[in-house]
Amino acid sequence: MHVRTSIVERIELRMKTIPGVATGKSRFGRHEKLPAIAVYADDEIVESDDESVDPDFRIYNRFVDVNIEFTAAADAQFEETADDHSVLIEQQLAIDDDLNGLSAEVLLVSSSVNYDPREAEPAASMILKYRVWYRTTAQDPQTPIA
Repeated sequence: MHVRTSIVERIELRMKTIPGVATGKSRFGRHEKLPAIAVYADDEIVESDDESVDPDFRIYNRFVDVNIEFTAAADAQFEETADDHSVLIEQQLAIDDDLNGLSAEVLLVSSSVNYDPREAEPAASMILKYRVWYRTTAQDPQTPIA
């Protein structure tokens, strides 16, 4: 299993502790039940470690962006509800800030709010984007190293 997949699964596990919220990977399309949280990886930046000049022992610093998307009904309480849930999300990631040894750092880099009024039941989403830093070797890109 690739490290990105493990990172997403570990964050999903932390999100399951938030009461009253369905979790899943419904990045595309509607959630079956609201409120809901979806966790998915986006872009990944890979840089060669400057100290590892030998290509046989090359070390890569990897920075993957992971989105945690909270979706709920787009009603008058959405912003307050989304803010409350973003606090819970941030607290859950603070408890496990190295994702059980998978990463060197987990850093909140942005948040955004999206509204979709076109649906029969309008929904809104707050997306918290985290940058997760981890390291691998060229020979074994699936195993994080310290």
